[in-house]
Amino acid sequence: FIKMLNDFEHDDRLKLILSKCPEHLVNRMRSIEISRNGKLERVYFPIPRICFEMKPDQMHTIMRDVQGESQPEKITNFFIACKALHQELKSTQEITKNRYLGRFFVNQITIKNLSFMLAIIINLLILFSFTPSENSIEETDSFHEPIVSKFTWWTIKIFGVAQLLLSIISWLILTQVRCWKNHLTSKMFYYASFYVLFAFCGVFLPSNAAQFFFAFHLLDVIANNQETINVIQSVTLNIGSIILTVILAVVVIYLYTIAGYLFFWRDFTVDEKPICNSLIQCFTMVANNGLRNGGGIGDILAPADWENQFFFFRAIFDFSFFFIVIIILIQIINGIIVDTFGALREKEQNLKEQLNNRCFICGIERYSFDRHADGFENHIEIDHNVKNFFYFVIHISEKPYDELTGPEQYVKDEYDALETTSKEKRTNDNVKFVPHLKALRLQAYVEAQESQMANQLTASIEELTKFSRRSLTFLNDLAKQQSQSEFRLRNKLEETHKNLSKMIDETHENTKLIESSLTSRLHALTQELGVIRTELNNFATSKIFLNNNSNNNNYLN
Repeated sequence: FIKMLNDFEHDDRLKLILSKCPEHLVNRMRSIEISRNGKLERVYFPIPRICFEMKPDQMHTIMRDVQGESQPEKITNFFIACKALHQELKSTQEITKNRYLGRFFVNQITIKNLSFMLAIIINLLILFSFTPSENSIEETDSFHEPIVSKFTWWTIKIFGVAQLLLSIISWLILTQVRCWKNHLTSKMFYYASFYVLFAFCGVFLPSNAAQFFFAFHLLDVIANNQETINVIQSVTLNIGSIILTVILAVVVIYLYTIAGYLFFWRDFTVDEKPICNSLIQCFTMVANNGLRNGGGIGDILAPADWENQFFFFRAIFDFSFFFIVIIILIQIINGIIVDTFGALREKEQNLKEQLNNRCFICGIERYSFDRHADGFENHIEIDHNVKNFFYFVIHISEKPYDELTGPEQYVKDEYDALETTSKEKRTNDNVKFVPHLKALRLQAYVEAQESQMANQLTASIEELTKFSRRSLTFLNDLAKQQSQSEFRLRNKLEETHKNLSKMIDETHENTKLIESSLTSRLHALTQELGVIRTELNNFATSKIFLNNNSNNNNYLN
């Protein structure tokens, strides 16, 4: 409560009170930020006692393994993993209550390291002490039964018994921590079981060679290191592609075996002894020696004779096997493994970069806190500490519902909904209590930015208002000018219309006068034409008369 009030004081009096409180009580109090009703709230709570059983690297493992296409989806998967870790911690708490197994559980890291050291010591003793027996030296084809001095034998046995006890303890701790229904899908369960089995064989089998079973325990170097795990995963992740390529290589080798068996069986010799008497023998030699030799099958065959009729076929046979099998198929398998290992390393580096430069909870980049807050490290250590979020969900899960505060009940309802909601129906709303792209450390900066944006928006609105007023005044003046122009234009059009009407009337009258004048003139011309026609007729009559008189005179003459 005092730590919560400390966020709202300004005179540092509560900090003085906190400094006088016991350190273990102050350190046990933690806080997280939650988003409720669109606002960020800081919630304080004590670390549940069950969380003290958590290993230091468990939370980092969850953060590394949790994946998601988006930030809310990643957080949803994180809280689902937290539920599984909660069950594991409950089992751990039950183990710690056991008088004997609890002590071993507390020191399980020490037990694990001690077991690996014993494995190294045992294998060093085996490496430098074991020699073959006299019978196995004389009979080179028999099994090499090693011999060892009694002191070394008893030393290995004592260390082996200790190794067996440590492996059994580790197996019991593993089986008690995780429920049995998860063992069938747990690789560590199978690994621990074989670890115990090989330790048992190394201790109780009568043969000295049985102690070679302790060599299996050296594989602990793989289980305890992520780089070596990536090396194994580079083969196992794309095992389907590798198997298909191997099958293709076997088919190709079988085809070459048939060709060699039919045409070049005499060339398959070792110390001048034929080794291709049967097809299975020929296939075994091609698969065994042809793949291991750098030059392919040509390295195990007798040199081709130039005078042999199949010389060119033999050259094609050797070169094509080298090109198809050694260069192409083998390199395809190597490429798959190398590419997978490179992708795993790149994924691991990207994950480290994200964890170092982006908040796992809110998803905000490092530079935002380094530039506008107290730094990214303070944010992920105090505000959005991933462990604190885990502690909080354990706190609300262990605490009775009636005793929860309002924010705690809100988070518990959302958290419990994850368990009842199927994977297909889960949405981003299932983890809406987790702040997304929001943080209290950036709230002052965000508020300042919002205030600045609000001021800029207000200034812009004022400028827009002024512009609107000026535009409205201009439009009103333009409307008045338009009205006046329309009035003047209307008067001008009316005046023009009157003038045109007057001109049309005058034109019409003039047309009538012209028409009457033309009619009169036409009538006069018609009369004149009649007179002329009469005169022409008279002239014609006179001419006829004169012609007749002239004819008569001629006749008389």
